[in-house]
Amino acid sequence: MVLSGGLKVSKLLPSGNEQIIKFLGEGDLLGEGFVFSRGPYRTNVVAERPSEVLEIPLRVLLKAFKNERFLLSFLGSLSEKIDNLSDLIEILSLRKVRQRVAMYLIDKSTRENSETFALDKTRSEIAGGLGTVREVISRALSDLQREGIISLEGRKVKILDPRALERILPGKY
Repeated sequence: MVLSGGLKVSKLLPSGNEQIIKFLGEGDLLGEGFVFSRGPYRTNVVAERPSEVLEIPLRVLLKAFKNERFLLSFLGSLSEKIDNLSDLIEILSLRKVRQRVAMYLIDKSTRENSETFALDKTRSEIAGGLGTVREVISRALSDLQREGIISLEGRKVKILDPRALERILPGKY
C-alpha cells in the first residue's frame, strides 16, 4: 500500500521500450493481483517522488479479510485493476498510434464526463501508456488539432468534433 508519494508501474518490452501500466498514489494498493500467485511480480515499480510504502504480510492480509469492509475494499481494488488492464489491452490492440490517441481522448472525456478536460500526465507519460514515444504523441495531437477535431492549449483539451474522433477507431462507432 502506498502511504505517501507516487509510484510508476511499468514493464520493459523486448524492444527496449517501457510500457507504463499505471501510476499509483497515496492509498493505492500495489501487488494485490499477485498476492496469491506463486510467481514473481513481473513489473517494475519506480518511485516518481519520495515515497513510503507499507508491505502487508500474507498472514496479516488473510486475517484482515475477516473484516467485511476491508475485504470489499480489496476486491474493489482488484476489480478496478482488471478494468484498467482491460482498457490498456483495448488501447494497445489498436495498430495505429492515431487510433490509440483517439481512444485515450475518448476514454478521458468519458471518465471526466466532459468534452473539455485537462491532461493529467505529461506527453511522455501518455506515450509510455500508449506504447510509443513523446514525439509521436505530440504529432498525433497536433494533427488532430490541425484537422479541427480537438483544440489544445497546454494540457487543456477540448473535443470539437466527437464523431470525427470516434470515426478514427476501426469499426467501433
